[in-house]
Amino acid sequence: MTTQPDQEFQTALGADKSYMMPVSPWFFTNLPGFNKNWLWRSDGLWDLRWEQVMEIQPEFVEILTWNDWGESNYINKVRQKELALFTSANAAINYAINMPHKGWLKFLPFYIAQYKAGGVAPLVTEEKVAAYYRPHPATACPSGGTTGNNRNFGQIEVPPEQLVEDNVFFAALLVSDADVTVTVSVGGNTQIATFTKFPTSGVGTAGVYQGAVPFGTKTGDVVVTVTRAGMLIAKASGGPGISATCVGIVQNWNVVAL
Repeated sequence: MTTQPDQEFQTALGADKSYMMPVSPWFFTNLPGFNKNWLWRSDGLWDLRWEQVMEIQPEFVEILTWNDWGESNYINKVRQKELALFTSANAAINYAINMPHKGWLKFLPFYIAQYKAGGVAPLVTEEKVAAYYRPHPATACPSGGTTGNNRNFGQIEVPPEQLVEDNVFFAALLVSDADVTVTVSVGGNTQIATFTKFPTSGVGTAGVYQGAVPFGTKTGDVVVTVTRAGMLIAKASGGPGISATCVGIVQNWNVVAL
């Protein structure tokens, strides 16, 4: 995703109007009652959009969303009493229940402070790690009729599995990546991971470091740990595990974010 649409909005608004830039972590909806059933590519989207916020420096930023359970882009704690829309919209499954997105809250204080400082990264006072993954391999179950993209937006529709990667994605907020090791465990099968994206200030500096590890056919609980010189400094765990068996025999294209 590029910043071209943001820049086009800014140009159209002109110098006398403010632009509110949207930042969203994910998008998947399957609500037949509302004629909605598609997935947009969202791997890496949350941290990418915050990077773009620092570049664009809009007058306002809007997080999309706090609690839109039906479009899978919520960052609030899932509230079971608010999930009645899955019944009223004739959804095949409730794809938000037991699917926490709390991991996307972890770096918000850092990103907000950086945005307010004109893109200058604040001091990192607490090192953290966040991780997210889909609950099933992309081809484990029928797609539920979900399309990748939506022709109503002028897009070419593709099978949804073409827009996602069977990965455990992780991001670490660090003082530095010196002497840091990241491990990703799925069902007790542990892999050493590497960072593939670095803070704009460069390797070895404070900021958000990102990477991903394929989970392939592995199933089970997901645990991501970050150590420095052998000492544990951050951990993400406690969410639903990865399974090859889907609830309702329908693919859930939502994610778990820890």
